[in-house]
Amino acid sequence: MANLKIFIFSVFIFVAVKGLNNGLVRTPPMGWMSWTKFYCEIDCIKHPKACINEDLYASQADRMANDGYKDVGYEYIHIDGYCWMSMQRDQAGRLTPNATRFPHGIKWLANHVRSIFVEILIFLST
Repeated sequence: MANLKIFIFSVFIFVAVKGLNNGLVRTPPMGWMSWTKFYCEIDCIKHPKACINEDLYASQADRMANDGYKDVGYEYIHIDGYCWMSMQRDQAGRLTPNATRFPHGIKWLANHVRSIFVEILIFLST
């Protein structure tokens, strides 16, 4: 009877560890969110080391790759809400980045992050 319990427990552990092969992720999405530390701090004169700008995101992506976070499953850099954009749209009606804090633009930042990391995400709500 004890052997049967051990066998059933072993099968249960194997199935639980392997997970379902149904196309869904087996771990939660893991990444770095600026909001958890910096909120929407956009005053780079008053807070030069703690404001939302392209250097913050680029350096955080570099650190996550160099410090091994990428190797253990972290795959996202998350830009929060309206903190990155200017208050004007371009002539086609598209959102534009703040030119002072993101002088190279979001496309440059996305290319930089993707070259060393996996994805960059921008959260917006209406």
